[in-house]
Amino acid sequence: MAMTADNDPFKYDIAFSFVTEDEGLATQLNDRLQDRYRTFLYSKVQEKLAGTDGEKTFNAVFGKEARIVAVLLRPEWGNTRWTRIEETAIRNRAHDQGYDFHDVYHDRIWDCDSGLAAQGTYLVQP
Repeated sequence: MAMTADNDPFKYDIAFSFVTEDEGLATQLNDRLQDRYRTFLYSKVQEKLAGTDGEKTFNAVFGKEARIVAVLLRPEWGNTRWTRIEETAIRNRAHDQGYDFHDVYHDRIWDCDSGLAAQGTYLVQP
C-alpha cells in the first residue's frame, strides 16, 4: 500500500509522461512502484478519468499534483496531443518552481528485470 500523509500536498508521488511507444516501459516502472508510492499512469486510471476534461486533468497532475514527474523522452515527446499538454504543464511548473520535481529518462531502455540501463541511456537529475 502506498504511503500517504494527511498533510501531504501531493496527490501522486510520481507521474509518468511518455509517448505511446513507451507505454510498456512506463507500465513496467509503474507496476514496480505502485505498491510503495502513489503513481499516475494514464492507462491505469483512464476509467476514473472518463468524462473529465483531459486537458485540465493533465495540467493538474503534471503541473501540481505529482511530487515527481518522470518523462520517458523521445523526439516525438511534446509533439503529440497529450504530451504537448503535459510538456506545457511541466514547463509552467518549472517556471514557477524550478526543475527539481522531474527526472528525464532519455532514449530508452531501462531493463526492469535486471535493473540495468541499456547502452546510451542516461538519467538527467537537475
